[in-house]
Amino acid sequence: MNWFTGPAETTAIVRDSTLQLQWPVEVRRSARRRTVEVRVTWDNRVRVLCPMILSDARIVEFIQNRSAWIEDKLKINASTPHGSSSLIIDGSVLFFRGRQVTLVATRADRTAIIIDQDRLFVQAKGNSPELLTVLLRDWFCKRAKEILLERTQFYSQALGYQPGKVILKTYRSMWGRCNARGELAFDWRIVMAPDTVIDYLVVHELCHLGYFDHSSRFWDLVESVKPDFRESKSWLRTNAFWIKQMFKRDSDTR
Repeated sequence: MNWFTGPAETTAIVRDSTLQLQWPVEVRRSARRRTVEVRVTWDNRVRVLCPMILSDARIVEFIQNRSAWIEDKLKINASTPHGSSSLIIDGSVLFFRGRQVTLVATRADRTAIIIDQDRLFVQAKGNSPELLTVLLRDWFCKRAKEILLERTQFYSQALGYQPGKVILKTYRSMWGRCNARGELAFDWRIVMAPDTVIDYLVVHELCHLGYFDHSSRFWDLVESVKPDFRESKSWLRTNAFWIKQMFKRDSDTR
């Protein structure tokens, strides 16, 4: 089954605003969204994603009820080293499916990328950081498509849910999403995480086809398939920053 396609051409009506609370809170209202969600990004932005009709008063109440969680996320960010470079050069250390690999860049007439044990060989006509970034971004994205398609097929059979479409995206903060049309989207950079974390992300989004929220029933369903999902959630919280820095573009979606 070929689920992978480009994103839908239609664009939802979106309205952005900012509330000055204990922290500046970026609010994004969308005509398509049916639930309320708060996020804390790696650069300490507090964001609320909500339906278009939700009032500021309800958002303030929502934020106040989650203030302790937000403070915890900000503390995690403060304790995370932010000095790592995303510049890709010969000798750079990358990660593929949770395994550390060292980049070995050599010049050749024909382009080839081969992973062997703990080394990732890139052969190309040049070895500038710009060229290596383009080549490796494409390589990682293709590998992610293969892996995410296979895992989505596997877990869709286990759960009995079939997505209408699967899209690869580059998100600034989140890892995946499921919309009301049954379409799943994943940040392809999840391919740098261990396989168990990749599986958790796939299961998480597939379970939203049954429960379009984060209720106890939703988490019970996730746990029935991935009993260790809490470890994967923790891994993503701890390692999100450095993964999100890889292959980042200013135009990346939220």
